[in-house]
Amino acid sequence: MNSKYYPFIIVTIFSLALSVIYCPFFDLYYDDKEIFKFAGFLIRKGEVPYRDFFDHKPPLIYFLNYLGAIFGSWGFWLMDTALVLFSSFQFLKLNIRYKIIFPFILPILFNLVLRNSHISNGIGMTREYTSICLLLFFCVLVSRIKTKYYVLGLITGLTFFMQQDQVFILLPFIIYGLCVRERSLLNRMLQMFAGSLIILTPLLIYFAYNNSLQLFWQDAFLFNLKWYTAPDMKPGLLKEMLTLKNILYSLKFDTLFISTVLIVAISFFKGSKTKWLLIAALLAIPLSFISEFLSGKLAIGDAICYYYLLPLAATLPIALFVAFAFTKKHILKNKIQLLILSVLLLFNPIISISEHIANYHRYPQDYINSSAEIKYLDDDPPQDYQLYIFNNSNYIYAYNKYKIKAPSKWIYHYFWGWYQEWDKDHQVIYSIIQDLNQHRTKYIISFHNENDFKNIRTFAIWKLFLDASYTHIKPLHLWKRNQ
Repeated sequence: MNSKYYPFIIVTIFSLALSVIYCPFFDLYYDDKEIFKFAGFLIRKGEVPYRDFFDHKPPLIYFLNYLGAIFGSWGFWLMDTALVLFSSFQFLKLNIRYKIIFPFILPILFNLVLRNSHISNGIGMTREYTSICLLLFFCVLVSRIKTKYYVLGLITGLTFFMQQDQVFILLPFIIYGLCVRERSLLNRMLQMFAGSLIILTPLLIYFAYNNSLQLFWQDAFLFNLKWYTAPDMKPGLLKEMLTLKNILYSLKFDTLFISTVLIVAISFFKGSKTKWLLIAALLAIPLSFISEFLSGKLAIGDAICYYYLLPLAATLPIALFVAFAFTKKHILKNKIQLLILSVLLLFNPIISISEHIANYHRYPQDYINSSAEIKYLDDDPPQDYQLYIFNNSNYIYAYNKYKIKAPSKWIYHYFWGWYQEWDKDHQVIYSIIQDLNQHRTKYIISFHNENDFKNIRTFAIWKLFLDASYTHIKPLHLWKRNQ
């Protein structure tokens, strides 16, 4: 066999093996993924995001899960696997074209970080796909294709409508592409805008046709600007950085992170042929944490959002590539040196994957399905609108298991415990109660506690409603409607 195929075979083996870890038999449970899956199910039933159900993500993750609802869990996994393999190949071709020694190392690093169980939560998270978009954006940026800026606009649109804050990571590369490359600035900007219209136009048509354009703008964008980027207690940049440092250490990412920054610094001072691209790649690394810098969730302790680190899967390999490919005096010229460095970069990510595989059996993924509440409902499976999940998105699993519609559009609502001013006029809580009464919803799984509400009045309204209309099935978190 021709040796030029060996890198492709190696990357294929690694990428497919790492994807198999999260095939439907072994995928990790995570509540966000249950929400996305439920959204796909509802779209297939004819319902419209933001109008008929509330979540605050941009819409592409819901439509991707709509395809999952059509083709099943294996179909969804195959799409995900193919997408990761495709992006790995594009990056590999770039490494080969620029004569990187061991061109398969950086694509393998991309796969290892992207599939790290602690930050990926299996497959299907929004930042998995924006990380793929980031890597593809870079591959196109340094390519010579005639439609480069149209494709860059397309990828930017995909990123924005998958997870809007991740566009910040693209900004250094966008500025570099617009200001440092050939041809007129205006022409390049127009081409990027035209490319983004491929994504924007059908979305606008869809939401306008379904009379939900305003809700789309309000819930997917304004909501995040108003709430997620303005927590009641902003932790401060220093505390956020210390929190991120501790997380990188606990996840064994510290060696990889520090080594990458040092190599980029060496490249800069040794005389990079593309210093502006190197600076863009370096800036993209701290911007990988933009979700934490905007929300402060990790530093505050509101949520365990390790998936905020997923963009590192793209930004670290990109920075290493720029350092290796464009430094005048080659860094680590011989194979032995690069082999040692490759072991240093890949060792901890491989160990982390190995630990996940070895300890998978210790963390059963069916803990919601085996809960007392679900076992009780299995004896009397609810129909459409006859079950409502309150204040615990893990149990949205039940909607997916029984393939039923929720009685209220408010399927995601931790905000009473996060923001003092959220629903201060109690319109949301009263609308939920109205919907439950209208459908005479039989069961409610509720995880309400006085400490879970910053506005104690909301807690009182919900508790009064439950006590008046439902009977608590003790000791479960389950209430059954009074006859």
